[in-house]
Amino acid sequence: MTDRIALQIILWLTLALLLIALPVYAEKPCLPVSFLPQSNEVFCLEVADTYASRETGLKNRLSLPKSGGMIFVFPENAPRVFWMKNTMMELDFLFLDDDGIVQNLVTHVQPGAIKIYGSARYVIELPGGVGEALGLWPGDKIMLAKESLQSSP
Repeated sequence: MTDRIALQIILWLTLALLLIALPVYAEKPCLPVSFLPQSNEVFCLEVADTYASRETGLKNRLSLPKSGGMIFVFPENAPRVFWMKNTMMELDFLFLDDDGIVQNLVTHVQPGAIKIYGSARYVIELPGGVGEALGLWPGDKIMLAKESLQSSP
């Protein structure tokens, strides 16, 4: 077994255990996500998988933990437009396809910005500058536990 395969097995087992035991940092449950191979750090992302939760997003929040964020889950891959209405903090946006591949990355988006867009099935919002600090680029694969990500209209 190569070192890379062994590392992937360990990471998937870690993610599985975190799905069961990870305490939440907010009122809502979170999804553990690893941005490997760039980092061994596991992020706790709130899941926005309904129309209402996607519309609310991170509005009126003053801050996020460094390893926190939100993942928006949509029924299919399609063009997505985001705006920062009533968002009080700088964010990074990662637009992912069905396979968790980063299609577009927008960093340091300021509060009040509009028309952040990209084609995506999943969109991850992280604290501003975190995507850049992790060294994320379009083409990177994000390790998602997709069986936990179901969208409703």
